[in-house]
Amino acid sequence: MTKLNDIYQFIEKETGIKTNQLHPKSDLFEEFGVYGDDLFDLVESFGNFYAVNVDSFLWYFWTSHSLLDTQ
Repeated sequence: MTKLNDIYQFIEKETGIKTNQLHPKSDLFEEFGVYGDDLFDLVESFGNFYAVNVDSFLWYFWTSHSLLDTQ
C-alpha cells in the first residue's frame, strides 16, 4: 500500500521539492509554482509510476489563468 511519504518522495524526485516542505494540505500550484509543462509532466509521471489512468486530467483547469493569457 502506498503511503503519503512515498508520494512525497515521488514529488521530490520529479520536482525537486524537498519532502520536509510537503504536508497533506500542500498546494503544488500556489506554494511551489508547479504549472504548465511541469504540471503535465508530473501528472503523467505519477500516472505511469502508480499505474493510474490520468487520460482525463484536464491540465488547464489546474494552471493559472494568467499563464494562459497571451496578450
